Amino acid sequence: MIKVLKKADDILGIVAQEKEKATLLDLSRELKIHKATLSHILKAMLELGYIAKSQAKCYSIGPRISALADRALRRSFLQELAAEATGSLSEKLHETCSASVIHNGIRHRIAYASFNRSVTVSVEASMETRGAPYDTATGRLLTAFLDRDNLRLVLKKNGLPGSRWNGINNASAFNKTLAAIRKQGAAFWRSEDGQAEAVAVPVFGPDKQVWAALGIAVPVFRFRGSRREEIIRTLKSSARQMSYNLGTRYGKAGPEHGETEKSV
Repeated sequence: MIKVLKKADDILGIVAQEKEKATLLDLSRELKIHKATLSHILKAMLELGYIAKSQAKCYSIGPRISALADRALRRSFLQELAAEATGSLSEKLHETCSASVIHNGIRHRIAYASFNRSVTVSVEASMETRGAPYDTATGRLLTAFLDRDNLRLVLKKNGLPGSRWNGINNASAFNKTLAAIRKQGAAFWRSEDGQAEAVAVPVFGPDKQVWAALGIAVPVFRFRGSRREEIIRTLKSSARQMSYNLGTRYGKAGPEHGETEKSV
């Protein structure tokens, strides 16, 4: 198995270097592998999407490799811009700010900024696993904008929210709540002791899909009246700026998606 993986790695290296000019014969000569043996390896790599084959029977890097590279690039841009956005928000509002994504049914925090009145803003930009998405405003916001497959994955891993989120214990109530979040463009959360509240809004990528959620956690006594309106307005403005920056820096390199189903 190790030898086969090494051969596949060597094939990818040559294919990437030759840029759609590598033929079966070229690869066989370069790698000193019999054409029949090489054909079996290439067939498997084609089926898995690691390489592609042109009409001229030349090999190139396949869509799976491109997708993996794109995912890494997307994560890098997201974390960089999330750190900028949360730091700027925390400095403007003197509150705790964070940015999160959902991956494989689990919420991950990708940036966090807290304001220290005596010092400065502290920003953390590492990927951190945070668990079930129902327990935070950013997680709830992200859940509302998931496509059908990813929503099912969240449910498979976490079940329905139940007591964690307004006693939601059936699909109908869950879908209705998620639709309300999409319509409002914001999600809210309050701590069990009623002392803290959080709000989150979506950050859209160049493909018009939600790539991340930007949120602020505030003591309840500071989240009222005009101050509440100011926080939500500033948060939405920062999310729009982050979306714009993603479009500018990431461009159209991201995968394009059409409208997706949101129901269970």
